[in-house]
Amino acid sequence: MIRIGIQGAGQVGKRHADAIAKIDNAQLVAVADLDESRAREAALPHGAAFMTDYHEIYALDLDAIINCLPHDLHHESALLAADRQLHLLLEKPICLTLTEARDVIEACERNGVKLMTGYVHRYRQEMLDAKALIDAGQLGQIATAADNFCASGGSHVPQWVWKKARSGGGVHMYGGIHAVDRLRWFLGSEVRTVYAKMRTYSTHMDVEDGLVAFLEFEDGALASLVQNSPRYASLGGWRTELFGSAGNLAINFNKSLEFSSNDNRFMRTYERYDHFERQMREFVSAIEEDRDPWVTGRDGLLSLAVVLAVYELSLIHISEPTR
Repeated sequence: MIRIGIQGAGQVGKRHADAIAKIDNAQLVAVADLDESRAREAALPHGAAFMTDYHEIYALDLDAIINCLPHDLHHESALLAADRQLHLLLEKPICLTLTEARDVIEACERNGVKLMTGYVHRYRQEMLDAKALIDAGQLGQIATAADNFCASGGSHVPQWVWKKARSGGGVHMYGGIHAVDRLRWFLGSEVRTVYAKMRTYSTHMDVEDGLVAFLEFEDGALASLVQNSPRYASLGGWRTELFGSAGNLAINFNKSLEFSSNDNRFMRTYERYDHFERQMREFVSAIEEDRDPWVTGRDGLLSLAVVLAVYELSLIHISEPTR
């Protein structure tokens, strides 16, 4: 039985708690969150303890920790877990800086700790089906990709997300980093150059809620990213398109995958599934089988490097929001 503790009981922490409950050989032992009511809500349905100081969780009899803390706490808390030889599923971004990320990776390697970065989008069925088509050569050599993301950044999003000192960035760091990871995975190639412009337009804050970026990959593929997270109720949606020498596909998150070539054209639609459960099963299996998880700390490092490069090369233009 893999005994697991969760640090951070926000939206994602609760999804992890529910996922653990679906796995026979895993047990949720405790949940820690500064907000006691949130910790209780996530823990009690699963018979787990709860606490308000995430440091207390290290004193428990655990095998692993799911770290869903604010981004600025990832470095310190992950090092504490590694020093106690607790396997770690660390939510994206892995850390705020590349130096911090390398510290965590090295500490986990030194202590024999399995380190997984929480890129849960890879476990979506439409993404797995898209990757299978790519790997089977159905698209040929991928030339261009377009990823368009919009999600409301309203009251359901923790307020620390919009404070650069805590989050490290806005929509690109919080949600857009998934796009970077998925494109790296789809293409099997790393980003060579980036160009981007960012805006802060829906409220006055020191991180971006809008971004347009251009990525060039080492294999020559080109990708555009358009990301928005306004503080009002937006239309929303996430769509990824890839165009290759032999075919193209379009992914609508949670809805469909469309493929087209000279020889074949089809659409698949998707029923509800739990990609958090799939991710948790992989994490638990990696621990039991004493192997690296599918999505590693290195994946966290490389995608973070792209996001930080976008921030370094782009200045945020802050607009005064319309009242």
